[in-house]
Amino acid sequence: MKLPHLHWFAWVCWLGVLIWVTTVFYLSSLGSTEISEMNVFNASDKLLHFIAFFSGVLALVPALRLTFGWPWKKVCLIAIACLSAYGALDEVHQKFTPSRSALDAWDWLADTLGAAAGAPLAAFVHAFIVRRWGR
Repeated sequence: MKLPHLHWFAWVCWLGVLIWVTTVFYLSSLGSTEISEMNVFNASDKLLHFIAFFSGVLALVPALRLTFGWPWKKVCLIAIACLSAYGALDEVHQKFTPSRSALDAWDWLADTLGAAAGAPLAAFVHAFIVRRWGR
């Protein structure tokens, strides 16, 4: 089966998604002490979840749009659903990490809200770039 030709920017976006997924998985594998040492701004755990998933959707939305050509609304809804599911799986993953809280519905909600907040922004920025500089 031949892969569809993808615009070079789609490949860059999918690489960004892969890096993001790997980073979230790695951070979820760390103990709570290691995580708190990395939190140099002393930000709320929920804010960090929100920011992480906000940033993840910034790569996923254009990757989906450029790969499948779906309408923006569909792309945003699928991206939010995918990242929300990944957030839930991340909570399960943390259950197997010593000294980490797991299955925290508030963390999952922060993940989902971060994705939901970032999806329209990602769609707007990508549409602006395409209109301005072409595909």
